[in-house]
Amino acid sequence: MFCAPAYYNRITSMFDYNAVSSAGGRLGVWQAAWNIFIEHPFIGSGTGTFAYQAQKYGIINTLDAHNFILDILSNSGILGFILYSLPFALIAFKMWKRIGFICRKNESFKETEISGYAVDAAVIFAIISAHFNSLFSPHLTFPVTSLPLYALCAIYSAAPPAGTFAAKDKNGKKAKNVENAIISFEMHFQYNKFIFIALLAISFVMLPQCFKLYSADVSNFKGVDVVAATGNFSRATALFEDASSKWGGAAYLLNNSICVLLEELTKPLESRKSEPFARAKMLAETAGKYSPYNILIKNIISIIDKTAVEVKNQSLNRPSVEREKILAAPQGALNGFAMAYGKNAYKEFSGFNEKLIKEILEKMNTGASADIMSNYSSYLGDSLNYAVNFGIAGIEDGLAEYIKKTARETQQAVKYLPLVDYDYKIRSGLYSQEKLVVTTGAYILPMIWKFGRGLERSAVKANLDKILENTSFSDMKLMPVIDCFVYARDSAENEFQNYGHHYNRYWKLVKSFSDGKFEEIIKDGDFLKTVNDNILEKMGIRKQNGYILLSWAHYKMKNYDEAKQLIYQSLAMNLDSNYEFTYKAGLLFDGAIEEFYRPSLYSYYDQSVMMALIRAHKGDYKKILPEIFDYLNAVIFN
Repeated sequence: MFCAPAYYNRITSMFDYNAVSSAGGRLGVWQAAWNIFIEHPFIGSGTGTFAYQAQKYGIINTLDAHNFILDILSNSGILGFILYSLPFALIAFKMWKRIGFICRKNESFKETEISGYAVDAAVIFAIISAHFNSLFSPHLTFPVTSLPLYALCAIYSAAPPAGTFAAKDKNGKKAKNVENAIISFEMHFQYNKFIFIALLAISFVMLPQCFKLYSADVSNFKGVDVVAATGNFSRATALFEDASSKWGGAAYLLNNSICVLLEELTKPLESRKSEPFARAKMLAETAGKYSPYNILIKNIISIIDKTAVEVKNQSLNRPSVEREKILAAPQGALNGFAMAYGKNAYKEFSGFNEKLIKEILEKMNTGASADIMSNYSSYLGDSLNYAVNFGIAGIEDGLAEYIKKTARETQQAVKYLPLVDYDYKIRSGLYSQEKLVVTTGAYILPMIWKFGRGLERSAVKANLDKILENTSFSDMKLMPVIDCFVYARDSAENEFQNYGHHYNRYWKLVKSFSDGKFEEIIKDGDFLKTVNDNILEKMGIRKQNGYILLSWAHYKMKNYDEAKQLIYQSLAMNLDSNYEFTYKAGLLFDGAIEEFYRPSLYSYYDQSVMMALIRAHKGDYKKILPEIFDYLNAVIFN
């Protein structure tokens, strides 16, 4: 009845075999742990190495085996499991001696017998409950769980068993009669009674605190729900305020701080006030008292300080562009130039790109190593997303080969996935990577073939089918989209209806954008905010993409504030797929808010916008990048 919502959801999700956090999702993790143990049976693979060893079995982003037995066996082998079990074996031995004490068979000791059994039962239940829970979760690896358990075991082990008292009289000599045994056993009974009184007192003290924690968690859970469902930071702030006032937990305080900060970040610079940033910093610093060495909290405070300075100076922080940072994180290239150069960003980026491409081609001609070329390859791949560098000879072959490579990696990993009758493949990191590569490359390649190489539609279709046939997305319904936007065939619009209502309605709205009918898109905003269709999902189109298209429509109508708020809402609403784990006590976005401070390329630009812009500009793909920079300066960095 008083189970906190986050934990109630965790309990019920165990029976949902479609959820990664369920028992179904754990089967693959357990099988991987068992395989690691079989490979390293005696001393294990090494403490803390499970996350790395499990990857070869297709288990990504899992730090432990979610089962304390398998976790110990895989990390430390049989030797580690024996060492872990020894203290509990000692406790079991002491219990055996206590239960077997001969005085319990005497009717005179009924009261002490009850006391002895009660202590035994309390310790047994504590050990069993902690370990039973850790058959499904890594809770024994957390000090907050393990230390009290081990402390209880130590106290219990330190107390002499009843037989020790009964074996000697009050003078330390061997007991000669029952009376001496009674006196000694009563001493033990008093010791047990003291423990029970202490536990009872602690329970009465803790019960109100537990209820306050439960009430605070309800408010926090509702706040997370509001952010995930609506992206309404103002409404969520009130709920987090209630949670942090009832229970000053770091997560509740940070959620409050984050929402106060994000509510201000959605506003234009001239509309922001300094007071909310001061409050956000105070809340984060208070949270830091609970965890003073938490890097995550320090990062949040750093972002708050940066934005507070921008508000004070009424000028955005415009750091200089660093070549190495661009190569290391090419997704942030456009942001970097937009922040540094403002309205001159397109000109500066074009010059930078021209020099870098010349450098890349020289390295390729001199046979540079794969390590040197890897960063260059990432930059080239990302630059194709905004229709740059289409003219490089052989660029389409490199992209096609990369698509095939990611597909092969997913297929090879499938044989290591141990689950039967469970589609774990689509939840693996390799599949996610393949999806990202295929669902972006499949839109880009036809543009290169058409505008860079002059291929006819039939050749483009044949090439695309050949590349996709061995991927997880061979059934992608893409050609009607290519026909409509790349080849500008109006008749292709009639084919949209062949693939369902959502497909038809969504791509018709994208076409309306390319035709300049922005009011139609804004009018149909409720649909775009709820885009959810399996066919569209296979094409890389999700709810977030609907928000992006809607944001661009508002940008075209010069509604810059609304356009920005939509991007922040879409970022916030991605939270609903990340709130399965509660080990961070419902911390928003796991505390990672850098994306809100400087949104990355894919948070405000996608395949749909690229298709709409290429049709709107009648195939002149070189006009796409200037438009993106205009959007950045008007919406994101205003």
